[in-house]
Amino acid sequence: MAWTYWICDAITGLKLAQVSPSGFRAQRRLGDQGQGTLEFTLTAFGPQLDWNDLTTPWARMIVPCWNNVPQYAGIMTDSDWDDDSGTYTIEHGDFWTLLDYRSTLGADGYSTVNYRDEIQNYTLATILRIVFRLTFEGPTAGYGMNVSYGRIIPDTVPPTGVGAPHDGTDKRQYNDYNLPKMLDTLHELMTAAGGPEVTFNPQWDAFGNLQLVLRMGTAATPKLTGPRIEWHLNVPQPKLTKVRRRIKGSGTATNVVATGAGSELDRKYAKASTTPVGLARERFTSYPQLTDQVALQAHADQDLAASKDPTVQYSASMTAGDSPGILDLVEGQPAGIYSSGSPVIPNGWNELRVVGWTIDMTDIIPLEFQPIGGA
Repeated sequence: MAWTYWICDAITGLKLAQVSPSGFRAQRRLGDQGQGTLEFTLTAFGPQLDWNDLTTPWARMIVPCWNNVPQYAGIMTDSDWDDDSGTYTIEHGDFWTLLDYRSTLGADGYSTVNYRDEIQNYTLATILRIVFRLTFEGPTAGYGMNVSYGRIIPDTVPPTGVGAPHDGTDKRQYNDYNLPKMLDTLHELMTAAGGPEVTFNPQWDAFGNLQLVLRMGTAATPKLTGPRIEWHLNVPQPKLTKVRRRIKGSGTATNVVATGAGSELDRKYAKASTTPVGLARERFTSYPQLTDQVALQAHADQDLAASKDPTVQYSASMTAGDSPGILDLVEGQPAGIYSSGSPVIPNGWNELRVVGWTIDMTDIIPLEFQPIGGA
């Protein structure tokens, strides 16, 4: 098995050309932006392709495949042509990159008439789906994509959520005058207490076109999961190399103040604290869209829970064609690493989650893990 690469239309997902890059690198990260670079060495004697068309910013995507299974989909954004060396370098980012350029404004764009979307009495997972559909609504062409996101039933539900079955007690309000970015909106919902994890998986649809499929946690199980994979460090196969454990205490806090909507003395705020181990540390977080005091307090509590302890991060590398291999990877899945005799890594099974990985043109896949229950 080996890597193959396709350039696809960013809107329809249609395959435009199979290409042979001289360099490629990309990241996949659970619930956050992945990005990378693509490189071609071009000569007058190489493939006679329209490279300007195939690398049009925001109109083309690069899709690396292992055994013809898409492993990443990157929207091309920037390019750099070196005429002396014949090197063409393109920067790309995954679907999360686009969300930083979309808002919750909807089909009418910024409006002083329909300026507010108020959604209440739903779970955070349902609110996320209702809001997420606004990603594909706008005042001009170019907002559509081949994305499957489990539409709210019935599909005609407006942004206010009218018509969707009420399934919870959470509520959110989005005001156009705050110019809410979709990326910030989704991150706020994901990081709220009980908020669902989200990722977008690339695949070929029934017509052979690129499609992005939303994976999202539920109200009952907000964290994403998948089939368990494992490695025994004292067994030669399957081999896991370059195993590292990092503990990051910087950025932790024992007192959190979260601010919400409003300004100066009218700004809403909520506080949460815990008894420190060692020196006390303060942190301030901002949620300028939040008007609900209960939701803001829940964020303060969640921010404290996520930041009061140092972050533990494991990394290691596997071979793509092994078992487990790259075709077995799913963001959020449990992963066990058995260690014995290490002076730092605990003996026995270390129960972790897969939170990201990196791909390039080799068959070595660097992985990132966090402990089960870790921030």
